Amino acid sequence: MATAKLKKDVTETGLGVVVIADWFNVDVIKKLRFFDENSGKWWTPATGGANVPALNDLLADYGIALGSRIFQGEINNVFRNTTAFYDSGTSIIRFPQNGMLGSFWMMDKTEEMLVGAPKRAPNVPIVGIYPADPQPNFAGRLAIFGDSSCMDDATVRQECHWILDGLLDFATSAILPQSIPLSATLTAPYSEDSLPERLPGSDILKFSHVIGHSPQCESRQFLRQTQNLTAIPEEAWYPAFYSDGHGPAGQLREGISSRVGQAQEKVFPWTLLVLLSAGIAIALYRWKSASNVRREPV
Repeated sequence: MATAKLKKDVTETGLGVVVIADWFNVDVIKKLRFFDENSGKWWTPATGGANVPALNDLLADYGIALGSRIFQGEINNVFRNTTAFYDSGTSIIRFPQNGMLGSFWMMDKTEEMLVGAPKRAPNVPIVGIYPADPQPNFAGRLAIFGDSSCMDDATVRQECHWILDGLLDFATSAILPQSIPLSATLTAPYSEDSLPERLPGSDILKFSHVIGHSPQCESRQFLRQTQNLTAIPEEAWYPAFYSDGHGPAGQLREGISSRVGQAQEKVFPWTLLVLLSAGIAIALYRWKSASNVRREPV
């Protein structure tokens, strides 16, 4: 049902989708198994950095799939003297014709995690956009990136929000990312390696925030409740605050900033009135206390 809904929205209504994945390898997951002395049980991770088999199911209708190898390396920004660190991500192993891929030299960390012998891997596709040119009967756009660690606030390496900004510009406005080196438009579908299998016996259903839950954005609700910015319209609440100010994401961020300013302007006079009232009350209290002290007989 979810894949059918997504396909309809992308192909017919022009929905833009950005997928940020992460590593997934059944053998590595099993090797991370450990014995917990507190519970007296063996613990096995429910999944890797991302549930790649589920993402592949979601993207299967478009001929897009992610692999099971784990890669690490650097991505150079074409126009800035900056790099992004690709810490432990997956790769794109299938991609449709008329798409574009971004490939880089990477270290294959899979072998290091399993047998302690990393190896260099050339031309690993880790970013992809589709379609590069407008297609009949396909109104939307898809953008794929294989690692989420550099977009996490907890990362200790170089952030890669400029990559996400470029992918958002493409997904929302069909602007090709200029800072990400991409291949020429694919003239035939790209296919390499076999699809990763699901982890046998995984109890991911116990921890899933997707299956059995209604779609929601908790961070958006939290912001609206704590900041009380009810003057901001619903359509302005999209996670595009990381934009550097260029393209649609930057325009959206500027629009949100202006609305925040308007909300703050409405709140400021009332805040000033409350503070002024509190100051007058404190002054009267101190004056009355001082008067009572002077009236006491010696």
